[in-house]
Amino acid sequence: MATCPECGSDVDPDDRFCTACGTALDDVEFDEGAGESQGPSRVNVPANPFTLDVFEFSFKYPLANGFKSLVLGALLFVLSILVVPMFMLTGYQYRVGRAAAIEEMAPPEIGDWWGLLVDGLRLFVAIAVLLVPAMAAFLGLLVADQTALAMLVYFPSLLFVAAIPPVFYGTGSVRGVFGNLRFVRFVATAKFWIGLAYQLGISFVLQMAFFLVSLLLIITIIGIIPWLFLIPVFLVYSTFVQAALWGRIYHDAAEDGVVDEIQNPGQIESRW
Repeated sequence: MATCPECGSDVDPDDRFCTACGTALDDVEFDEGAGESQGPSRVNVPANPFTLDVFEFSFKYPLANGFKSLVLGALLFVLSILVVPMFMLTGYQYRVGRAAAIEEMAPPEIGDWWGLLVDGLRLFVAIAVLLVPAMAAFLGLLVADQTALAMLVYFPSLLFVAAIPPVFYGTGSVRGVFGNLRFVRFVATAKFWIGLAYQLGISFVLQMAFFLVSLLLIITIIGIIPWLFLIPVFLVYSTFVQAALWGRIYHDAAEDGVVDEIQNPGQIESRW
């Protein structure tokens, strides 16, 4: 990483001007490979992944530290039948999104198992606070043969539930999600709908990639076993990609002043 000759701020190889003071960087020399992450990743991730567009960022950011977290996440997914690993995996999903929201250059590696469990439980509670009563109302209206009213409850509830994780990433707390109705206000922003469009596009790309890889593996007898291992890896990677996407969307929304500024940006662990 090189520095600006005028103010000393870190600059990237792709920068033509210092983002801090505006000085031209034509004469600044960068070390070979300075623009790439130096971890064990086989993915070409810039030292500052926030220079990437949202689409590319979402795919690359979860792999900025390599594939170890992805492999451990797949193991947690396989063990999710024991419940506790499921919450740990959800906790790491939160930390990927939180790291993107607070502009960390890479998500943390999987560790701090108790912390992951607590983070996962808090995200689960934040979603359940809205989802449980909304689904109860939906089912009650269906039983009462009020289908039209049930749909009026169902579809808005899906949108509000979808807004909870990104707001949780940005605030880092359950209270932050519901304080000042932040999750409702986020749904009313263009950034939220842009995020939904990105999510649809990313989901399509992932599904097509999984289908093509699965087809190549299944048509060979020896490929069936690797395909079975591919399933949890694909599902976990998809979850991390979605977390990176929504963390970045909320980060950008906060920078643009569309939502409240990121709360406690120096803390990745969640709070009540």
